[in-house]
Amino acid sequence: MRDGIEYLTDADSIWNFVDLLTAALNLWLVFQTFAETEASGVSDRRMIQNCTALAVILMWSKIFYWMNISTKYSFYIKLIKATIGEIKIFTSILIVLFMMLANALMILNEGRYQDVKFVQEIFSLPFLDAFMNQYMLALGEFDIENYGQNHNNDVEVWLLFILSTFGSQILFLNMLIAVMADTFEHAKEMEKESALRESIKLMADYAVAVPRYTLE
Repeated sequence: MRDGIEYLTDADSIWNFVDLLTAALNLWLVFQTFAETEASGVSDRRMIQNCTALAVILMWSKIFYWMNISTKYSFYIKLIKATIGEIKIFTSILIVLFMMLANALMILNEGRYQDVKFVQEIFSLPFLDAFMNQYMLALGEFDIENYGQNHNNDVEVWLLFILSTFGSQILFLNMLIAVMADTFEHAKEMEKESALRESIKLMADYAVAVPRYTLE
């Protein structure tokens, strides 16, 4: 690994953070396992479960890093990183759309009886619950069972549903597909160069571990 500040500041420092965080979590989990007593509460066990799940995700994610060794895989790893970089601005706009629609949905949901509420309680926070509702709606989860329950704002709710489906599914998701397709075309043009670059960068990370010989 690179030494000093470069270890955490270079372009691929995310994998170095993954290494450090994985090691820290596993050491903490080993300590908690040996230190666990019968007096441990439910909250402590839940914390251990959550940290274990996170540690497992981090360890498995390292496979994506080692895939860069193969030129067949490294192109797609590069494509994933390029796609994430390209959609950052788009994603922020999409989140604002979700927040706008969720705020309106939260207001329309207030005042309804519990059995006719159309926002499922997940986080016990009305705005976050409404935001999750819009996210699921964008993915095609149409939970419209309580939309027409002879309430005084049924018309407004249906109008908001139409606006939400048009904005998030028809407009924004098709734009997302177009952006990702453009990124793929650009990455495909540089497939061999990108694959070679990723392999060289991976080998450079471990160059310090390879003994150096000088010709006499």
